[in-house]
Amino acid sequence: MPQQTIIPPITPPVIAMDYAGVTSRLIAMVIDRMLLLIMTGVVFILLIPVIIVGGIVVLPFGIFPGIPFTIASLYLVLAWLYFATMDSSARGATYGKRLMGLRVVGEDGLRISFTRATVRYGISLVSATIFLLGYLMAFVTSKRQTLHDMVAESVVIVPRS
Repeated sequence: MPQQTIIPPITPPVIAMDYAGVTSRLIAMVIDRMLLLIMTGVVFILLIPVIIVGGIVVLPFGIFPGIPFTIASLYLVLAWLYFATMDSSARGATYGKRLMGLRVVGEDGLRISFTRATVRYGISLVSATIFLLGYLMAFVTSKRQTLHDMVAESVVIVPRS
């Protein structure tokens, strides 16, 4: 009988980490939201010819009533793509989080998937609509998690070298 070799499972490296503070997370969020507002404005300006020709925002009362809805929709789509793509990337952080030295990981310390990052973003919208209560949870939880962190089983960390 041939001898079988048993290959041990590959265990991912454990990241030494500290949980991110509320202030650094807030600053990162402000940076990200400013970037998103700029991106939304640029994309909207580039889409104006298509919007006017296609009649996308033309309502019975003219073009103007539909513009705020179009901009808000554009902003939500860009924000979802920005946060979900960046937080699930190899770096695990948006530009604001990178500038603040933060990273989003699962509670196990591993990179989160695009799906988990999407859930995290979606629940962050809920957190914002209920008087920011979902965000304020970071002040009272041991891992400084917000509602969207808890639902997505993620944490925001400051990686140690």
